[in-house]
Amino acid sequence: MPDRTLMVVGLIGIVVSSLMLIGALLAINLPLFIAAIVVTGFGQGLAFMAGMRALTAVTPPEQRANVTTSYFVVGYLSISIPSIATGLIAHPLGLVTATVIAAAVFAALAFLGLPLTKRVRTA
Repeated sequence: MPDRTLMVVGLIGIVVSSLMLIGALLAINLPLFIAAIVVTGFGQGLAFMAGMRALTAVTPPEQRANVTTSYFVVGYLSISIPSIATGLIAHPLGLVTATVIAAAVFAALAFLGLPLTKRVRTA
């Protein structure tokens, strides 16, 4: 499957799973919560993998180690910083409210990222 398609499916998965998470938290629905976690892993995994494939396809072999390392650093920061921020706002707002806010932000960012997939070059 082309990288762009994988990215689009992954980003849609992140949008859908974020909305599922919000619904699960507000409805206190454990099965929906578990389903949201599964869809999140699927969406994030596809988007991350497709990004890595697209990046290595256009990177000269002698620069792949540096580019791959940078990709992982940005990836881990992209996971860590929102988690820390959610934890910081959880104290004054409550865990459910903080998680709903974070999920809404993730859904919005993934949705806004969809048009950017048009810029993905194929190998």
